[in-house]
Amino acid sequence: MPLMKIADEVAGLRNWIDTEMKNRQLFIANHSQDVTATAMSWLFPPKGEGFRAKEFSLSFSNTVARNFTISRVSGANIVTHRNDRFWVWVDDVGTRPFTLAQGYYSTAAAFCVAIKSALESQPDVIAAGLTFTVTLSATTRKITITNSGGKTMRWVAFYTKAPVRGTSSAGANMGFTVDQGPAASLVSDTGIDVGVNYVLLAEVADASQTWVCTDGFSFDSDSGLRVSTNTAAVVVNFKMVYELL
Repeated sequence: MPLMKIADEVAGLRNWIDTEMKNRQLFIANHSQDVTATAMSWLFPPKGEGFRAKEFSLSFSNTVARNFTISRVSGANIVTHRNDRFWVWVDDVGTRPFTLAQGYYSTAAAFCVAIKSALESQPDVIAAGLTFTVTLSATTRKITITNSGGKTMRWVAFYTKAPVRGTSSAGANMGFTVDQGPAASLVSDTGIDVGVNYVLLAEVADASQTWVCTDGFSFDSDSGLRVSTNTAAVVVNFKMVYELL
């Protein structure tokens, strides 16, 4: 066998071993809270390309009955230079890039505020005196963008006017996957589930002092985990064992 081919196979084996070792590395997340006066609503944000929860466990300081829920939170995980930019043409302003602030947006309201802030922070938009309204429909799950001046707008999926070229990398998170407009209102072509909680596990009036689940659940790069309770005279301790995907 040629030495070059052997070297390639060894390199491939090393890459496979590195990947397997990374996948087998386990991490622990903890949260503790006295829920006597304030219910727990603890969010564990996305990690990298995603994570797999291998085990959930809860322990309680006493046997007072309480409700708890573990949910997968669908959000928008915006990362600078990865999926934070979008291009919009506005009449009398032109085609401009807009940048979302980096962060994990786990509610529709927070994400709409971030989009509005990005639109209204652009210098030429400020000079034109425009403000924007951004909403996310609870039924269609589509985003609608309007402006205070009634200006016609276009969503630009790919901006290719030399010498500047750019992609609306935030489009998938916002539900805009193709060019839209011209129109007074821009409506995303695809619904998004930002802010939707998918219940994985739930218990009502549970009085046990320990509770463990080893079913295993996977979370993608836009999904977080939320642990929620009602108010009850008890201290709740949550622990999750997870690995990165």
